[in-house]
Amino acid sequence: MVSKAIELGLNLPLDTALVDIMLSNAEHEVKRNKSHIAYVAEAFGEAHSWKEAMTHQRSNGSLFNSPATTAASLIHLHDDKSVEYLRSLLNLYGKSVPTVYPFDIYSRLCVVDTVQKLGIDRHFGVEIESVLSTTYRSWQQRNEEIFLDVKCCTSAFRLLRMHGYGVGSDALAEFVDEEQFFSTVGMQYTNTSTILELYKAAQIRIFQREPILEKIHDWTRNFLKNELLNRAICDERMRNEVEYALEFSIHNVDRVENRRSIDLYNVDNFAMLKTSHRCSSIDNGVILALAVEDFNSCQAIHREELQLLENVHFAPEFSDARIAWSKISVIATILDDMFDIDGTREELLNIIELVEKWDEYSSIGYNSERNKFVFSALYDAINNDLAPKAFAKQGRCVKHHLINMNLEMIKCMWKEFEWWTENLAPGIDEYIFNGTATIGCGIYSTVYFFLGPELAENVLSSEEYAKLNYYVGRVARPLNDYRSDVVMFSPVVV
Repeated sequence: MVSKAIELGLNLPLDTALVDIMLSNAEHEVKRNKSHIAYVAEAFGEAHSWKEAMTHQRSNGSLFNSPATTAASLIHLHDDKSVEYLRSLLNLYGKSVPTVYPFDIYSRLCVVDTVQKLGIDRHFGVEIESVLSTTYRSWQQRNEEIFLDVKCCTSAFRLLRMHGYGVGSDALAEFVDEEQFFSTVGMQYTNTSTILELYKAAQIRIFQREPILEKIHDWTRNFLKNELLNRAICDERMRNEVEYALEFSIHNVDRVENRRSIDLYNVDNFAMLKTSHRCSSIDNGVILALAVEDFNSCQAIHREELQLLENVHFAPEFSDARIAWSKISVIATILDDMFDIDGTREELLNIIELVEKWDEYSSIGYNSERNKFVFSALYDAINNDLAPKAFAKQGRCVKHHLINMNLEMIKCMWKEFEWWTENLAPGIDEYIFNGTATIGCGIYSTVYFFLGPELAENVLSSEEYAKLNYYVGRVARPLNDYRSDVVMFSPVVV
């Protein structure tokens, strides 16, 4: 703009020496970073090689999806595809056009990422799945809008992988080498937020060895550390974001992550493209208000649940009992969901065999990553935590009891799975008898080992003990089933 003003003979109130230095630096940059300068070629006029810039033309006729750069190219070189691109924008937007177009995929991914981080994604399940399925189709088609934009590509990779879509890390292979990244990708992508997005994507590994992601993780982590050390990040929110990302894994506890995201959420947030960009259809204030209300509502429920849990053996000396109750509850819930909702027949039979073999589980092996995770959690909880602590309380090993309680529960869960899949209708007595185990009465009696009194072997095998668990189950099972139906069919009050 300064060069053009000088050509037009305008008298600018600028220091001549500074203008000369600026123009000299600009000329130097054009010679040194021609591929980078192409992105902002409209600012260099005749100083730039427009034929070289046209090598970056995309299939839609644009240069970098930038109306400005594309329009500038027409001043120097006529190209029919560029004309069609610009005409299509004017047909869509009239007298003004966006900074970058198209920008749909990245904008939608940003919304998905935002509602996930704020913890309100469960309210938008259908919409999120629609965005991701559309993005996945574009990914498979190698859509330029994804693969020619680092942020869009890495965001798509991270979110698609987190939601179970099969995307390979080879798509990020060109970002493996730091020096090559900065020399070939372009100066428009060297900002901190882009490197942070790449760093987060590199953490989503689903295989034991993914060298591409490991190398990207290493150099982006070092880059971000140096940015902090050199105080190169001026924006306070971005600095906090980077500090947190380096200190904590992306696989953090959801509610902790949600609270942090709420604290850092910027209602006035905008993206820096060629100029500032804000999506006109999204009200950040409304999103934040929903996130705060939802978080507080969930916290109220969690506090109520915690109060109920603390009322069970609340005395300080029963700390081991409370922890045992919590751990066994979490694992039982995961197992229950597997047998009730999304476990395959092969997975369920495999988990039963693993518990039956226990210390010889390696002779069975895992038929899925989920089974490995679930069994390892159960195995570690019993072998390395509950059994040793129970031994200290009881003066004898009760590990076999802990194992058998869980084995009985999952075998009864398997029976319910067969009833459901084979469309069988058990009698009420059979259903209740089986349900006393699947409701968890047996495994929750694990707590008894941590309450102080030593339980003799014959107590645990007595008829009285069995009847106690059975009658508790006769009450708990119908109540649980009734509450599930109420929750499932109750209207949502806004």
